[in-house]
Amino acid sequence: MSERVLERRQLTVGDVLAVFPILSRNRAVVQDLLRAADSGDQSELVAAGLTALSLLPELAPWIASLYELTPEELLARPAAELVDYIEGIVTGDDARAFFNRLAQLLGTQTGSKMRSSSSPT
Repeated sequence: MSERVLERRQLTVGDVLAVFPILSRNRAVVQDLLRAADSGDQSELVAAGLTALSLLPELAPWIASLYELTPEELLARPAAELVDYIEGIVTGDDARAFFNRLAQLLGTQTGSKMRSSSSPT
């Protein structure tokens, strides 16, 4: 991140409700990005990341709100700051905690359903 710290507000339920429909509509892009991140292949990750940037026009109003900017103010910022904004979201403790807990819950629930459906009755 740049030397100056960009302050953003904590994620809210409203943020989740705003972002999840966008991610859901673009599930293939999100899955490719997650797969590339897990692979450890730098060129695959860069390619998937560049594709994921296509979501920015839809995400821009939400990103702006996290940093208490209007969408117009965000669009007027230097391009390099966009990386700082994204990094601030991705590395934020609140975002990491939310997504880790959600993944754990979904994994637990999916595992429980799979075990119960495969058990003989």
